[in-house]
Amino acid sequence: HEHRPGPIETLRLPVLPVGLGVVMQAAEHPDASLSKLALLVEAEPSLTLHVLKLSISAAYGVGRPVRSVAQATILLGARSVRNMAVTQLMQVM
Repeated sequence: HEHRPGPIETLRLPVLPVGLGVVMQAAEHPDASLSKLALLVEAEPSLTLHVLKLSISAAYGVGRPVRSVAQATILLGARSVRNMAVTQLMQVM
C-alpha cells in the first residue's frame, strides 16, 4: 500500500521574504529615516548586495568608496531602494 501525495501536498508556493515588504513600506513613508531604512535593508542579504553594487556603479560613482549600507542608502535614496526591493520581490514570485 503506497502513499501517493495528492495535488495539495505537491504544491509548493514560493516563500516571499517579509523583509522586502517592510523595506518597501518604510521607503514609501514620507517621514522615512534613511538610517532606519538602511537597517531594514541590512536584514535582507540579497537586497544588501544589490544596494551596495548599485551604489558603487558608474551611474552613482561619487569618487570615494561606499563603506556601509547606510552610506549606500543615503546615496541612492529611498525611492531607488524601494524600487530594488520591488524588483527582488517580483523575481521571487
